[in-house]
Amino acid sequence: MTAELSPPATVLLCEDSAELRTVLRASLERDHDIQVIAEAGDGPSALALASSERPEVIVLDLTVPGMDAHELLERLRKLTRDAGVVLYSGERPSAMRTLASEFPDVFAVSKTSPPDELRDAVRSAARSSRRADTGVSGS
Repeated sequence: MTAELSPPATVLLCEDSAELRTVLRASLERDHDIQVIAEAGDGPSALALASSERPEVIVLDLTVPGMDAHELLERLRKLTRDAGVVLYSGERPSAMRTLASEFPDVFAVSKTSPPDELRDAVRSAARSSRRADTGVSGS
C-alpha cells in the first residue's frame, strides 16, 4: 500500500463520460488523500479549469472531445508546468505509450487496470509535482 498524502493531492479529472467521472471521483477520493477539485468533459474545458484551478495532478483521458490528445497535453504542460499528468485510456494503448514516451514525466494507466493503480499513479504524480513546486529533485 502506498503512503497517503498530506495535504490531499488536488486533481483535475478530464473524462468525457459523466458517469465514469462520477465513478473515478469516488474511487480517487476513497482514501481521503486525493481531492478532485474540478471535472472537465472536453479539451477546451480542461484547459480553462487547469488555468483557473491550478491542480497538482491532471487525470486525462486520451479521447476527450474538442482537441487532439497530443495538442491538449502540450497545452496543459505549458499552462501547468509543475502539475503531474496521468494519462488514462482504454481504447488507445499505443497512443498512450507514445505520449508517455514523448513526455517522460507523464504517468500512464489503462482503464482496465485495478483502481489502486490509478490512485497510486495520482499519488506518484502529486509527489513529483510537489518536488517540482519546491525545487527539490526526486530520487
